[in-house]
Amino acid sequence: IGFLITTLEAALEHVKSRMPFNGTGIWRTQSKSFQRNFEEEETIKTTILQQLFNAVKEVDLDEIDRILFSRPLKAVTNANLCHPLCTCEKCEKNFTNSSLNRFPFVDSKDDRGRTALQIASTLGHVTVVEYFLVHGANPNEQDNEGTTALHLAAGRGHQDTVLLLLHSDADPTKFDLRGNTPLHFAADNGHTNCVKAILYFSEQRRIQLDPSAANVVGDTPLHFASKWGFMPIVDILLEYQANPKAANRRGQTPLTIAHSSKLIRKLEATPLIETVIQ
Repeated sequence: IGFLITTLEAALEHVKSRMPFNGTGIWRTQSKSFQRNFEEEETIKTTILQQLFNAVKEVDLDEIDRILFSRPLKAVTNANLCHPLCTCEKCEKNFTNSSLNRFPFVDSKDDRGRTALQIASTLGHVTVVEYFLVHGANPNEQDNEGTTALHLAAGRGHQDTVLLLLHSDADPTKFDLRGNTPLHFAADNGHTNCVKAILYFSEQRRIQLDPSAANVVGDTPLHFASKWGFMPIVDILLEYQANPKAANRRGQTPLTIAHSSKLIRKLEATPLIETVIQ
């Protein structure tokens, strides 16, 4: 009997040693082969998405096209189809879901929530930005921080990209998770050209863009421009009736955080304009 008990205990330990521990005190029920296949699929997906992003960075449109629109036969055979050439409604749905799970499409995101369009916009690669927009990429997709392609392009000073996105229905009034608009990004980084582009485009298209929109701590684009001493941006924002006396949550106004004496005089001399909503 003692021998049988010892053998049973050894068998149990052997079984346990072959079941991956998930760190929560619970042993996983999947076999190693299942887990290995799952990890391989995730690696394939990550690798192909990384290849797509690398092609974006290198402005390799041919490679981007190949990655997005080439589907290996293996993707078809793993899609649970009635047969490889079946086009019934169920199989079409299965194939679509299988493809999306394994291969990137125009709005696929990485672990930070970034799309290829956002990568291209950050780098100012206009031809790549245009490619993705033509192929149906959503210009208003947000990453994990709530930023859009327009936020990123404006923050880097890529005026051509900013204008292309705006003409493709990118929303200049969209807030990120910190309450910043693309105008905040442009003003904070001193990109006068992008500030002009956003304000002028919004005016011409009659988009209700508030130049004094406040983020979660109450800072407006004028707060940023005043703090860093970006006089040309201050001039433009004031021209578009930004409020020089708007207080943030710390009670600071663009006037009180300005360091340049010339800029302070400019803000002090600016009258508050009453806006009448009709």
